[in-house]
Amino acid sequence: MNDSVHVHTLCLHGLSAELIEMELQYTGGLMQRVIMSGLPGSAIKEARERVRGCLVALDLPVPRKSVLINFAPADLPKDGNSFDLPLALGLLALQGELDARAFESTIVAGELALDGRVRSVRGSLALALAARRRGIARLVLPALGAAVAARIEGVDVIGVTSLGHAIDVLAGRAAPAPLADLEDDTQHDVGDLADVAGLDTPRRAAEVAAAGPHHLMLVGPPGSGKTMLAQRLATLLPPLEEERALEASALHGLAIGGEDARWISRPPVRAPHHTISRAGLVGGGRPLMPGELSLAHGGVLILDEMPEFPRGHLESLRQPLEDGVIRLARAGRAATFPVKPLVVGTMNPCPCGFHGHPTRGCTCTPFQRNAYRQRISGPLLDRFDLFVEAPSPSAQRLLSPGARETSNTVAARVARARVQRRATAPYPRDAGAHAALEATITHFALSGRAATRLVAVARTIAALDEREEACAEDIEEATALRRAGWVPAEDAAS
Repeated sequence: MNDSVHVHTLCLHGLSAELIEMELQYTGGLMQRVIMSGLPGSAIKEARERVRGCLVALDLPVPRKSVLINFAPADLPKDGNSFDLPLALGLLALQGELDARAFESTIVAGELALDGRVRSVRGSLALALAARRRGIARLVLPALGAAVAARIEGVDVIGVTSLGHAIDVLAGRAAPAPLADLEDDTQHDVGDLADVAGLDTPRRAAEVAAAGPHHLMLVGPPGSGKTMLAQRLATLLPPLEEERALEASALHGLAIGGEDARWISRPPVRAPHHTISRAGLVGGGRPLMPGELSLAHGGVLILDEMPEFPRGHLESLRQPLEDGVIRLARAGRAATFPVKPLVVGTMNPCPCGFHGHPTRGCTCTPFQRNAYRQRISGPLLDRFDLFVEAPSPSAQRLLSPGARETSNTVAARVARARVQRRATAPYPRDAGAHAALEATITHFALSGRAATRLVAVARTIAALDEREEACAEDIEEATALRRAGWVPAEDAAS
């Protein structure tokens, strides 16, 4: 029997995790109570009965005296379903059933079933990342879902299937459970860019957006192919780099749970419906979870029929898209999630959808068209680097037998441009480019952000053409790919 036992676990707060030290000791008396201190949440308090039931079911000893369990640091709120396994192992070590030295440089996390099985926990990859940051060598996790955590180098991830198995592994009497083959999250079948007919300018805009990356807004009547093009833009993006794949996999692991966790190697595609809640879009809830904005990190966030989203939801996107992260705070808890998606919005030109259509008349009044456009604020539209119209293609263009470039062909060009862009001059030095840029800024009264983004698009166009510096033609094309979203200064003044 030990006087006291110390077991370490982790408490997730978004993608970060706090190291929690569980201190167990007897308090004296024969009341067989488990007293908890250190701001444990309701799920941890309920763990007392789950653990007791599990010990009884497995014919393992239950403490005959009152036990005090302190969760340090004491001022940090703690909650989650991952405290069951360390709590049960700590109680057994307190009674001498397990050597307390087995917990040295080890983190334990897992939920217990009443029959002793170990259930998976959310965020196993985030737990492994936190263990590596703290220099902790060993992480004991449920075998279900531990495979993705094993991708983290420098941490020995040990999978266990039950409480009894965990005891035997820590005592050196059994080997860890073999980890399942890690499934790679493959790109959903969203078609090929060759499917999109009659939209030469929007297709070019999609290529530039993928090479940047640059946020893209597509405006056009119903059936013009806006949504089809938005979905296929993801096929132009290269596979995620290792660090971005780690972040994306950790985010998805938090959202979908442990045993269903996947390794995200392809850019994710998220397309929330406009009826989504604000917490579902940007994150929130209890516990704090990533929203669609973060789940699209490294991939594409499609906001189809963007004016139909509540304006408050859309405004909440502005700061995260600028900062690259979103910081959430709810009920004394805080979390930070990365936010670097390529945003593709689509919208009709008016409520009926046919303003400017060559054959169908618009039934909307000027007031209705203006009110519809104002559902998306100017500052948010300013975050979109590309703003192009997708007109209804003619029957001749739709039925044209001419060959169209495939996603693979364009994706290869995008990959080369991303490498070339790093060597492209950050600002055009050519006199003609300077003159074109000055004329555009003056004519459209561009803000500093809009002018900077215009230059960034011109750099991307130059990189696609394998040039090291943007020229006047690049400035002019970048202007043409954004012109529909700007109002000329003389019109704005009137």
